[in-house]
Amino acid sequence: TFSDEEIGRIFNSEQYLKQLKLPDFYWCPLIAMFTGARAEEIASLDIGQIKEERGIAYIDILKGKTDNAKRKVPVHDQLIALGFLSYVQVMKEAGYGKLFPHLRDGKNGYRKNMCRNFGKYLDKKEVNVVSELKVFHSFRHTVVTALTNAGVNDGLKRVMVGHDMDTRMSSHDVYIHESELTLENMQRAINKLDYKSVNFDALRLPVSTFLEPVARRLKSKFSTREAK
Repeated sequence: TFSDEEIGRIFNSEQYLKQLKLPDFYWCPLIAMFTGARAEEIASLDIGQIKEERGIAYIDILKGKTDNAKRKVPVHDQLIALGFLSYVQVMKEAGYGKLFPHLRDGKNGYRKNMCRNFGKYLDKKEVNVVSELKVFHSFRHTVVTALTNAGVNDGLKRVMVGHDMDTRMSSHDVYIHESELTLENMQRAINKLDYKSVNFDALRLPVSTFLEPVARRLKSKFSTREAK
């Protein structure tokens, strides 16, 4: 789990935006911090997995590490304020199928380079979150802890993060009826995530920021293939 102070250092706008190379680095940690989703679930997202129902935008996670990974996770209000849905729309209009089309599917899935870059970022002296236990996956534990501290029903919490939360069942775990697992309830729950140590206004970037680096990386990738 990242502490509040570590979260503040990670998302310090001066450092975070300085390291921006491609949209996966910018968006994936933010999505993880507001969903608790696994790295591969985020890095492999299709644009078509960002949906809307009854006025609520959500991420439709179709498969994952466990049988319970399939789920709908509402998009947190802060992600919307940062321009996430605008990014999705622009990439869709540009004809891309993947949310992060420059990432390649390999032996370790789509997440490899994104997680490696994030790990290097944590090691920078300005960020200085150096521990074998502090990795991208730590966002998942951070979200579980934050939702618990916010008093979110354990049954609802487990559904939102894909049931396997790497936590033990405890006397505080509460059964929740399927009728309560509505998008509205999940949206209210996910929006309880509130990171006071981050100045999110300073992190916001124009959506156009991401188009040129994506196009440049894709052009380079296809040029390399044609040269072979």
